[in-house]
Amino acid sequence: MGDCSFLWGFGLVWALAVILPGPNFLVAARSGLTATRGRALLTALGIATGSVTWATSAMVGLHALFLAFAWLYGAVKILGGLYLLYVGVTVIRSALAKEERIAEAADPGRSGGYRIGLLTNLSNPKSAAFFGSMFLTLLPPQLSPVQAVATLALVFAISLSWYSLVAVGFSLGFMHRAYQRIRRPLSACIGSLMLFFGMRLIFAEE
Repeated sequence: MGDCSFLWGFGLVWALAVILPGPNFLVAARSGLTATRGRALLTALGIATGSVTWATSAMVGLHALFLAFAWLYGAVKILGGLYLLYVGVTVIRSALAKEERIAEAADPGRSGGYRIGLLTNLSNPKSAAFFGSMFLTLLPPQLSPVQAVATLALVFAISLSWYSLVAVGFSLGFMHRAYQRIRRPLSACIGSLMLFFGMRLIFAEE
């Protein structure tokens, strides 16, 4: 079946990477503040699904494909950056509105929370390179099916746990009350950060 002891080190590195603030954190936090708790948890589920998607792609060699075809990587990077810009503009527009709708303005519909979490995660093709480097340094050269499934399950579990914690934490009553007092400047700040991440992704040279 294969020794899975390597998962301790891999899981620790991945947990530290997940905790670092970025677009995923901003989207999970804002979902907790502006949407129902169930919808916020769906956002966390979408982010975790995106993480597993990138991890799976690294296992099947998408990072190598990006290295071989730089134009493909560039195209995915630009599309991802444009999506983050779209989310940023939408969040800033909500800051200027007199009232904010409960549903995620950036992605309406019952499953909008899941979609915005998934698309925000998938917007960054650098994740394929990140997982590729992690797999090279922390995983055995040849993964057995059991080891591969265990690795993907750990990626999903850590991502879902952290972003669910963020979403639920920001959905608590006292957070909502604080948010109502500073809704406009906070939404403008979140939107501006999303614009920053989008521009950085588009114009990054690597």
